[in-house]
Amino acid sequence: MQGSTESLPGSNIDFRKIYEEIYGSFTYNEGMEIDPDSTALVIVDMQPSLTSSQVGMGRAYNQLLKISTDYFDRRVQELVIPNIARLLEFFREKGMMVVYIVTWSETDDLSDMPDYQKRSIQRWEDVYGEQLYRKWNEGMGIWDEIAPREHELVLPKRTGSAFVSSMLPFCLQNAGIKTVVLTGCNTNGCVFETAAVGKNMGYEFVVASDATACFAPVLQNQAEAWIARHFGIVATTDETITLLKSSERGT
Repeated sequence: MQGSTESLPGSNIDFRKIYEEIYGSFTYNEGMEIDPDSTALVIVDMQPSLTSSQVGMGRAYNQLLKISTDYFDRRVQELVIPNIARLLEFFREKGMMVVYIVTWSETDDLSDMPDYQKRSIQRWEDVYGEQLYRKWNEGMGIWDEIAPREHELVLPKRTGSAFVSSMLPFCLQNAGIKTVVLTGCNTNGCVFETAAVGKNMGYEFVVASDATACFAPVLQNQAEAWIARHFGIVATTDETITLLKSSERGT
């Protein structure tokens, strides 16, 4: 029987305070300038199969994980999707760039995936009893509530970081993007890896904390703290929109 996320140790640990005690105080956004004209919204892996325990890989996750996925499901439905929708509304209204990242294989034999991904997918398939992770499988589109419009980019990736295995770097560079507002799932997985690699490529990041999710509060807290320490600003959706509006006014 699966356990509850509330039973995990460290769910209420203040990781940012711990990091400050070890490394000293650090304010990431000192000197950081955000120009809305060179800022894009990037939405990572918001596919039902990856973000719901009711379909596809999410159902396999639900059988493999030792904890309940209720926390994750609730966070996705009650926070992540509504807040991404709000960010989409803002970016679209301002004519700012929106990019969707999806993860899938386009081959029956997974030959377009790295070996570590093949092994993981095959394990999930053994549990689920059906083919998973292919572009055409159930739940591999993006949630209807935040679905892309016809002119918006949808870029597939095959690894954790969108900067490694998708056309994201090429597209951002061509559009003159310098800052990425990052959202999606999982906070301690593909969101984290995208921020880590992108930061080392010279991009600035604002991670919308209440528009991201992972399987347990302790993982969410730790991922946010580490991102805030090394890779970018971690802010709520309200704070992110306020920051962009302030930058737009030049105040």
